[in-house]
Amino acid sequence: MPLPTISSPDSSEEQKNKDISDEAQPVFGHHSQKSEGNKKLFRSSKNSFSSKKAKYFLGGLALSLLMIAGGVAYHLNQQTGVGDIRQQASEDEFPLYEDFGTNIPIEGWRVTSSNSGWGGSWGENDGKYTLDANVQYEGSPSLFLMGNHLGGDVSRYGLAQRYFFEKNKEYVILAPVYIPAQGNDFSTHAKPEILVECHSTNPDGSYKQKEEQPVDFNKMPINLEYRDDWQVVSTSFKQTKINSSNEGWCVVVLSVWNNHKSYFGPVEIYEDTGAVTNGSFENDLDGWEIATDADIPATIEKQNEEIKPNHGSKMLKLAENRQLTDNPIGFVAVSQSVKIPQDSNSLLFFRYVIYSEDTSVEDSFDRFELWFNDSDLKFKDGNQVNEGLGVDIWRRVPGIENPRNGQISGWGFKYLEIGEFADQEIEVSFRNYWRYDNWYSTYTYIDDVRVVQLLKTLTYTSSFPSGWNFSVSDPAWNDYGGNWIKDEGIGTVQTVRAKSGNALRLTSKNPSFDSNDSLVQLCKTVNLQPGRYMLSASANLFSTAGANRFSRPGILIQQEGGNYEIYYDIKDKFNYEINKWQDISGEFAITSNQTSNRICLQALNNADVVFDDIKIKQINIPLTWTFNVSVICPDGSQYTGDSMQAFYALWPPNPLEWSISSLSNGQGSISITSSNDNNSGYLGIEFIEAEGDDGVALVLAGDSPHTEILYGTWFNPLTPMIKFSRNLPEGTYNISYQATEDMCITSPPPTVVPPTGECTTDSDCSNGQVCHPNDQMCVTPACTDENVEEVCPDLPESDPRSPECVLKTCDYPGTYRAACTFVNSSNIPCADGDGVCSGGACAIETDVETSLSLIISPDGVPYTEGEVRHHPKDHGQEIAVQVSLINTKDTLESKKVTFIYDKEIGAYQTKEAISYSNLRPGPYIIGLKGPMHLAKPYCFIGGNTQLCTFEQLIAETSKYQADLPLNPQFIVLESGEETINLSKRPLPVGDLPISGARKNSQDGKVNVFDYSYMLSCIGEKSRTDVCISRADVDFSGQVNNIDLGLLRKTLSEVADQF
Repeated sequence: MPLPTISSPDSSEEQKNKDISDEAQPVFGHHSQKSEGNKKLFRSSKNSFSSKKAKYFLGGLALSLLMIAGGVAYHLNQQTGVGDIRQQASEDEFPLYEDFGTNIPIEGWRVTSSNSGWGGSWGENDGKYTLDANVQYEGSPSLFLMGNHLGGDVSRYGLAQRYFFEKNKEYVILAPVYIPAQGNDFSTHAKPEILVECHSTNPDGSYKQKEEQPVDFNKMPINLEYRDDWQVVSTSFKQTKINSSNEGWCVVVLSVWNNHKSYFGPVEIYEDTGAVTNGSFENDLDGWEIATDADIPATIEKQNEEIKPNHGSKMLKLAENRQLTDNPIGFVAVSQSVKIPQDSNSLLFFRYVIYSEDTSVEDSFDRFELWFNDSDLKFKDGNQVNEGLGVDIWRRVPGIENPRNGQISGWGFKYLEIGEFADQEIEVSFRNYWRYDNWYSTYTYIDDVRVVQLLKTLTYTSSFPSGWNFSVSDPAWNDYGGNWIKDEGIGTVQTVRAKSGNALRLTSKNPSFDSNDSLVQLCKTVNLQPGRYMLSASANLFSTAGANRFSRPGILIQQEGGNYEIYYDIKDKFNYEINKWQDISGEFAITSNQTSNRICLQALNNADVVFDDIKIKQINIPLTWTFNVSVICPDGSQYTGDSMQAFYALWPPNPLEWSISSLSNGQGSISITSSNDNNSGYLGIEFIEAEGDDGVALVLAGDSPHTEILYGTWFNPLTPMIKFSRNLPEGTYNISYQATEDMCITSPPPTVVPPTGECTTDSDCSNGQVCHPNDQMCVTPACTDENVEEVCPDLPESDPRSPECVLKTCDYPGTYRAACTFVNSSNIPCADGDGVCSGGACAIETDVETSLSLIISPDGVPYTEGEVRHHPKDHGQEIAVQVSLINTKDTLESKKVTFIYDKEIGAYQTKEAISYSNLRPGPYIIGLKGPMHLAKPYCFIGGNTQLCTFEQLIAETSKYQADLPLNPQFIVLESGEETINLSKRPLPVGDLPISGARKNSQDGKVNVFDYSYMLSCIGEKSRTDVCISRADVDFSGQVNNIDLGLLRKTLSEVADQF
């Protein structure tokens, strides 16, 4: 017989008239449980072979189209950094494979990196970038650049964006820069750069050469000494080489050199409107009018020992350095009448530097001021230090004691909105005032005065691969359970710490961490079909935050829409080692009612995590079935014993590949194994009288042994077969086929042989009974999953376990081996909620107390000179310290604890022991933060007090849980009383309580603001309550140089360590 093939479009009339409502036509037909009769399967004659072949080809094409339309599998193909789903008819492809691409995903920007082809001593730099929500500028994520120097003397890495600047037009560029103190050794070379470069093109548009660099390495006044805070820098420029965009283009470049790191805020580009005449004073005082009421000069200066002009070669100087008592009270001013453009977004921009011996903390003191129309004071500035004033003690603005916009050097600058004066003429007057008395001088340099308009802000926006959608938690989620608030974090595609190419970074920012949950997530609809899958991913956990909420990453498969039911969550596969790549994976199943689904990558409750190489792959579990086939004759007649052959196939693949198996005497066993979740199987029997003859397919006899085995006719021509899917349980099934009349002979009734038993398989039994293989008797199962509560007895009174803590279950339910049993339950409430089940028993919990006493030492207390100890002012002085306990599972609530100074031991100890109820026994990190100190973690006592990492905590916890020997100096807390001496590692000083709305809060770091505040307290205010409570770090009752020295000692370590 010719083996069956897919139906062609011009099938026989008999096939066309069949009911095909239940299955996709023309692939399958629909038939009743029994066939109507035998059907000859004729081989094609030679002269009809071509037409048959065409039909079969079209049928195969139809099947291929159905496979594609049905979405047998999906493959994610990465193109230019954006994922593109392509359907593939192959079980080996991935329904999801996301590596986040290799190209730059920050819109509008491209990577620029040096290499040896640049010539000279240039080498390669394989740097990285990311958007960072942890270091924000005015509430927006910053751009982080991290160089990776690979060769040559110097190298550079950065991002560039094209922008065309008109020839000979004046522009101003402004950018915030943040230089981290850690990881930057600027002695090796250079500093962060903000450049403007202009390049020419050939007539065909191809690149020609770099023409000029209007903003070069030295022009942007970035101060390397100002670390761990934002400084805003700007400069003015014009390009003089490129006439139009057809001749070339310019780029704004943000870059770092060698292995340096820096953050950048949005770059603003302003255009000079030309409204101000001679704003850079290159034509001396042309366009300006001078006024003074006390013989105070206004002069044009060139570069001098103090400063050089910001723009051009000249600058204006208001006032001068006079003798101590030769400073008349009055002012000097330069003014100009300026017509403001009609556009309401105009700004007045100018640069200034102030030198002063005087203070400007009050309006009655010396000051630099800007007035409009002689009556409207728009701006004022001056020295804000009011201590240590004296002749020839000059203080600079901006300077170390007077930072402006994060600047402590260079030219200060100011933008003033003047849109209210649009299309009006106003008088702009810059003034330097000498006030109050005839003592001390103040003078001001001015340059680069302009009316500008903002043209463009170059921002940083990360794009996600196609199909991925970013979202944050929302209070509306509370309808589905939980206590959610809106998260303020971000998601970005970055290169920093990517395993290769790009990776996804999710940074959660929970604004109310102590009482609510929040998350950021990136989700993609995948609509996985029923089957088993393997989910795998790579993850790198930058940081988490403990306290009262659980901070973690997450990857889950959940319902798309509806109640967003979670089908699978891989969260338990993560470990919590910081800054280390980990590969995680897990298996899950999708059922027929879960096919509307999506995958979500998450960061919860201040977790900061990077994901890469997200894969979902279908798992094909091999299944094997054995079919015992036999040919039977009707009416008790006897089968002649002619040989048969079985033909069977699994679909897909396409085209069908039929297997043949001989059946001696019309009987045999056929084993079929499927390794594809999409397989359907087919099995038939045919009789071939002689080699080369057409075969006759036999129809099926009797009833199907299982509901998943269908009796019918399929394919072209319609052929009687069984059909089954992978829903059919593995096992052995008896299938009978009906012989034709000529295969059967009538014979005397056979001798009746008494049966050896009632049954051989479960199908021989009825009324819910099953076959016992040893006795060959039908028996009723002792229990099933459905009746276990009814037929299984309760827990005997003699059993010591609690009835609340055991579950009735049925072993081998519904089989001859079925038996009632009990399973212990754990971690569920019992005794009306007073206890918890454990090992089948109800354990009534009792509170276990841990009493912890600590000895600590703030740095510099007591201050020691030789053998002399300077103890705090009052013996028994008390301070408040935040104490946190951290283990590998959670962080206990931080407690504010009172410590009292003990002169005998020269250290502080807890006034009262810290009490903890039901503390989880094991290794701990103890976190301490003093009232004017940085936070420090402590893991060890004794000589190793200086050491403490989370990895050490994990290692010691693993040994503790395995009952292995621990490091004898590691901190272990259990029930009872504990006293721990941490005084060998003093708390570093410097995080002064000068932040917040009331200027009495700590901000978690030491910087120039702490330094400036302490400096302002030295002198007349050194013994005032406000200075002692905020800056007397050695508790001596006075702020002096000893306190300042302790703060300077800390400046190399400027942030909390937990």
